Amino acid sequence: MNMKSAAQSLALLIGSLAFMAILLELVLRMMPVNEGLSFAPVNQQSPVFHANGYQTISYSLGWDMFNAREIHINQAGFRNDQEYSNDTSTPTIGIIGDSYVEAVQVDYQDTFYGRLSEEFSDRLNVYSFGFSGAPLSQYLIWAKHAREEYGVDYLNFVIIANDFGESLAKYKKGPEFHHFSPCETEAPCLRRVDYAPGQVNFLARHSALVRYLINNMRIFSVPALARQKWSEWTQDQEQVDYVANVSATVSQERVTDSYRAIDAFLDALPEMTQLPPNRISMIMDGRDCSDDGAVFNASYFNLMRIYMAQEAQKRGYTVLDLRPAFRKDYDLHGSTFEALRDGHWNERGHQLVARTLSDFLKSQPLSQAGDAQ
Repeated sequence: MNMKSAAQSLALLIGSLAFMAILLELVLRMMPVNEGLSFAPVNQQSPVFHANGYQTISYSLGWDMFNAREIHINQAGFRNDQEYSNDTSTPTIGIIGDSYVEAVQVDYQDTFYGRLSEEFSDRLNVYSFGFSGAPLSQYLIWAKHAREEYGVDYLNFVIIANDFGESLAKYKKGPEFHHFSPCETEAPCLRRVDYAPGQVNFLARHSALVRYLINNMRIFSVPALARQKWSEWTQDQEQVDYVANVSATVSQERVTDSYRAIDAFLDALPEMTQLPPNRISMIMDGRDCSDDGAVFNASYFNLMRIYMAQEAQKRGYTVLDLRPAFRKDYDLHGSTFEALRDGHWNERGHQLVARTLSDFLKSQPLSQAGDAQ
């Protein structure tokens, strides 16, 4: 093959690939590709992580765009169909958490806070603050923000299995969040990791094909997944048990560090929220009802649940354990609480959470916090 023929073949190949890319782009623009949320920068001038306001995006999961739905971000930059205000004429509760509060797996009206908002529409405002990946350390920032910007009168923290160790920069230091880091004092210090949208975000906003590859096909996760599969294939490893989507067993060092993260979180709440303990509650996830209980009872998550419940109650905070409600529903109906192909709560899980929190709220003399200390 001479140089001219090689150049023609290369040009034909490039042209064919370009044509296929354009064709895929046009087709995918008509499909529910996972668009991904657009987030505001996090820096000294804007330290609170939130999405850009007033956006409605398409969400879907996997190559086949499973479980497609629209997700709305309000003016405050959080997933909620309501707009937030600092009107103090109605008591307001703040729901703070991670992807279980972001809850893209279900429609807004099926989220536990959407259900509560409907049920208590004449008595309460229900505001949600949460995004995927956030740990306890970040919850403190959103709690302070909710109090200062919207005068939230009650705070409810959704506590999930991966909230503890990931609060420490030692184990996770993702951009946009605040994490606990070592400092001169005995207790860890809360430090911000800045975030600025990059070129990939720019490309994804303008190309359905790029969004599909990144958000649906998860191409950036392929190397890590390949390494994991190779390790499993080449090494004689014991099967790892998981409880609530985290490893059931971790090192003693991580257990001790996680206890420190819990203490730091609870100790910081009074200053960060300026609320008395009786206006703050911890909603403890309690899934994994299908086993005989032995794996759950010995798991890392259960150790954290027990420790956090004890320490929170010592400080006067309310602990709402979801495990009894999940267990009862599983025993009666054999219900599953996780969305298909996803480890997060499904509609049934959110319904049980809403019911548990509703029963608690009905027992409380709901009022404005005012200048409660």
